[in-house]
Amino acid sequence: MRIATSTIHQRAIDAINDRQARMARSQQELSTGQRLLEPSDDPGAAAQAERLRAQASRLALAQRMNDFARGMLGHAESTLAQAGELLQSLRERFLEAGKGTLGASDRSSLASAMQAERDELLRLANRADGAGGHLFGGLGTASAPFSAAAAWQGIGGEQQVGLDAGLPTSLDGREVFMSVPTASGPGSLFDLLDAAIAILADPSASSAQVRTAIDDGVSATDGGIDRMLAVRTRLGEQLKLLDGRDAFSEDAGLAIAGRLSSLVDADYAKSASDFAQQRTLLQAALESYASIGRLSLFDYL
Repeated sequence: MRIATSTIHQRAIDAINDRQARMARSQQELSTGQRLLEPSDDPGAAAQAERLRAQASRLALAQRMNDFARGMLGHAESTLAQAGELLQSLRERFLEAGKGTLGASDRSSLASAMQAERDELLRLANRADGAGGHLFGGLGTASAPFSAAAAWQGIGGEQQVGLDAGLPTSLDGREVFMSVPTASGPGSLFDLLDAAIAILADPSASSAQVRTAIDDGVSATDGGIDRMLAVRTRLGEQLKLLDGRDAFSEDAGLAIAGRLSSLVDADYAKSASDFAQQRTLLQAALESYASIGRLSLFDYL
């Protein structure tokens, strides 16, 4: 069978184009580090990779929520620790006010120092969370959760984040500061302190009134300290839960990354070998085409 010269030329050109395409493919794999450059390269693997990427995105979102909750909980825990220290200092001042050697002016000086600590406690109760809200703002409030007179003006409850199990990102200030257990029942920590401090600051208060104010002040600070410790314990448990979630997310993320890599990442050694082989074959095809191009009828005369 006689083969036309044009057919020989076309086959040579096709071979060159094929080698160039194969070499370009290997070069892309080396430059991108991926073997799945198009879904059509391996539809099954591409579909699995897409599902894995969706899982990785969900995992990353959950981790961002966990990190946000951790920041809020850690900030709240630190603030409660400061509040507990203030209450301990107030308790010691109440006990000091009960010393029989103190006169009205001494108690008034103590009351001034106690008032400053009480005001600092209110500042902590209204502390911002750094994200446009307040640590003890409950379900949210446009202004501080406690008024200047320490009246609760927020919405009770806790804001939460999380895809599966919600984690609090704010605390219910009413529960923390307005329901402090005392000998006479729960009450507002600020109201209890204000009443006791006011009597100590009053030079005309009787000994019985002073004694009652000191007892009430100690009871209020004890109840406040217990409440702070209880809330801090709960926060500690939630932070521990976050540690477990972080460990799970890390393991799950590594597993997803490993599986995804096996599906889409290029084998550098194989891609480099293929590139070198196709370059050699392309050179041979070019030389063959050059030889064919020089052929003519005069070569046979």
